[in-house]
Amino acid sequence: MIDENIFLSINYFTVLMAAAAGFAVGGLWYSPILLGKEWIKEMKINEDEIKKGNHTRLYLNAFIQGLITALFLAIIFKALGVDSGFMGTYVGLFTCIGFVATSFSTNYFFEGKSTELIWISIGHQMAAFMTMGAILGAWG
Repeated sequence: MIDENIFLSINYFTVLMAAAAGFAVGGLWYSPILLGKEWIKEMKINEDEIKKGNHTRLYLNAFIQGLITALFLAIIFKALGVDSGFMGTYVGLFTCIGFVATSFSTNYFFEGKSTELIWISIGHQMAAFMTMGAILGAWG
């Protein structure tokens, strides 16, 4: 059972740090160093289209979404009693597989996206959830 005071027991600084780390994972994941070029190819867009986007709005939205994710992971971790970085990584991974990967893959298949694009997107989410989970588990 979840305590009605669960929000009082959350370390909000750690939530902020987890969100920042998840955001950094995304920046690295979609950079040319890792899977950025492959993502551009699978999205069937070019780099000029990316440069035209409203980057402030996109990045701010991505960070806010990561903040919400980190907060809800913190709530789940408190409810489950997660108290270590290892357990946080584990629960982060399985939370992602159970909720995010299944949702993404269903949507992407109906949208006709490539299997490669699905794995790039799901892989990013898994890496972000595991990173946030490790931080929240260790210091949450």
